[in-house]
Amino acid sequence: MMEFVHRLSKKARRRILDVMLSRRPLRELAEILEVTPAAIAKYKSGATHPSDEVLIRLFENADSNEVEELVRIALEDLMVALDSLCSYARSKGVGCKVECVDRWG
Repeated sequence: MMEFVHRLSKKARRRILDVMLSRRPLRELAEILEVTPAAIAKYKSGATHPSDEVLIRLFENADSNEVEELVRIALEDLMVALDSLCSYARSKGVGCKVECVDRWG
């Protein structure tokens, strides 16, 4: 269900964490994510980044407004990666057509 989290960049992981930290205290988020407050501080500083498991817990514990923002961040990040892949393919003379299908509609 959450396979996409593995593909998210470190930058997107930090942005997702920032969304969650903007709405709750660091200690509360650490408890929710089952990590130490020191781990959250390291994520925030960029010393390390949240693992796939931590990201999944972030999504699972987000409210509907947060989920909307987290999905937007994830989609933007994944689209940048796809654009980069298509640019590479085109530089090698290979066509690349990416269509985003809205599965919610």
